[in-house]
Amino acid sequence: MTGVSKQSLNEYHKDRMKRYDAQIMAKVCQALKCEIGDLLKFEE
Repeated sequence: MTGVSKQSLNEYHKDRMKRYDAQIMAKVCQALKCEIGDLLKFEE
């Protein structure tokens, strides 16, 4: 569906990523028909 591995998606889901890859985020947004702001929440 996204072209992103299950392992990578799982790492994002469990918040284990050290950095977020823009290409992966773009593929997920395209597959879900959403904006990046719908996926990420910025906290201070």
